[in-house]
Amino acid sequence: HLFATLNGMKTTAELDAGDKIFVAVNKKFSPDKGSPEYETGFISGLVYGDGCISDNAAIVDLWEDDDGNVKKIEQIIHRICGHDTKNQKTHKILPIFNLAHRTDNYEKYRLQSSSLLRVLKNNGFNKDNLDWIHSNSKDFKSGFLSGLFYADGHIDFNDKSRSLSLRITSINFFALQNVQLVLQELGIFSRINDLLPQRETLMSNGKGGMKLYSCRPSYRLIIAEKNNCKTASKNTI
Repeated sequence: HLFATLNGMKTTAELDAGDKIFVAVNKKFSPDKGSPEYETGFISGLVYGDGCISDNAAIVDLWEDDDGNVKKIEQIIHRICGHDTKNQKTHKILPIFNLAHRTDNYEKYRLQSSSLLRVLKNNGFNKDNLDWIHSNSKDFKSGFLSGLFYADGHIDFNDKSRSLSLRITSINFFALQNVQLVLQELGIFSRINDLLPQRETLMSNGKGGMKLYSCRPSYRLIIAEKNNCKTASKNTI
């Protein structure tokens, strides 16, 4: 069994006397969605889900379907980075989304910012694992889940059973476990299922052609049941 601690995930055998562990209180939580912690968490979730970091910048990617939210997300980044949009001297160097054309005819918007990277690192951000999420505030965690599901999640409606569920897929099982722990801490229950085994799949090579790629096993986290989904969509996602 894995436990979330201040120093990351640990098994029972790895726990030492005096270690502090995070436990779920199973109480619904209503975040302050206008707080710096929530907004920083939201952008962190976007970068973790569908962005990346380089040695000197954080990179946020949005797709053409996100066109209506580009300016809103841009403004959030300006706020959490402390940029003064009313100062004409600094306004010219504010990080903005630029339209990047892809060879598969699907356009995306990309923003790169060194100041955003500093903000993310101040909150422990790490793309390789998600253990750091547990040392942040509940507002931050709620924002992170919102950004992560915005980037990588989707809504599934089963017409036969007339049921709704919120889902997110990943090849990183341990990352989904961390997401599940945070959801539980905020009073939202979920389950993780195996999705696809290791396999070879024919996919776009990004140059207008197709190529056979070796794919790792994938997993899916599911938030089901009407009241559970309602709580998640209203208070977190």
